[in-house]
Amino acid sequence: VGRKRRNTYGVDDDGLDSIIPEANFGSDDAGTDTCLRSSSALQCINVDDSLGGGSLLCDERTVSDLRNNAWSSSAKTQLAALRQLLDESIDVVRRCTPSLSPLLSRVRHGYDSNNDTYEAFCDGKRIVVNLYTYMPRLPTTAPCVAAALATAPKTLLHDFIVTVTHEIAHFLQPGAGHGPEWRDSHMAMLVEVMAMLELKELPTTSSSSS
Repeated sequence: VGRKRRNTYGVDDDGLDSIIPEANFGSDDAGTDTCLRSSSALQCINVDDSLGGGSLLCDERTVSDLRNNAWSSSAKTQLAALRQLLDESIDVVRRCTPSLSPLLSRVRHGYDSNNDTYEAFCDGKRIVVNLYTYMPRLPTTAPCVAAALATAPKTLLHDFIVTVTHEIAHFLQPGAGHGPEWRDSHMAMLVEVMAMLELKELPTTSSSSS
């Protein structure tokens, strides 16, 4: 059963603007590496429980589609399941490294239907995970969130953890791009999280819920 989400990052978003302009994507300093970013401006909107509740940062087309109820029930189920998995990955990282809680609280759920070329970005204020890129990873025929989670690839939680820690490392090493300092920070987080998962010291939410 999907968990009801508290609206912890609505339009106020800790005093941050509710619109993330296109220029902010350039704040994700990739150094000399290629780092694909969105060309969309994202708007923070409230969504109902069929989409997981709380808020989403969406491109203009998605905002219009959601407000006009143009999404199918299966697409809503997919997105709600992905949001639950993303929350679970954040919880796993937080339990492994409690000191990262302030940064993990800045992770936002995003949906940029104009771009499947980036999984997340850090604009120096928050981290936005583009769930649109993960939609093909879930079945389109699942009748509910629990069924979608039950048939999700086992690597999906791992992939979310990698994405979240990748962007957290940008917070920890501002201006380092994807250089040695950034890689060391990212790898240190991943080693700790994955070691604890392998030891099964952190039962996942989806496996422990009824």
